[in-house]
Amino acid sequence: MEKLFNKDYKQFIKDSRRKRQIKNFYMKKMKDGKSRKAVFLDSIFSKILISLILYLSLLYYTNT
Repeated sequence: MEKLFNKDYKQFIKDSRRKRQIKNFYMKKMKDGKSRKAVFLDSIFSKILISLILYLSLLYYTNT
């Protein structure tokens, strides 16, 4: 029973590592060599910047 569990666990670890490597490879190819974390941070910063610009323009045009 324990050997079966260890075998399944090891296979699960190998599969998850392989999936992560494949995702990382394709993410680098698609996003000019950026990692997933870099793409995530870029999207967060761009959303913050757009929100800030919209907020400031709203304040300017409503004069409040």
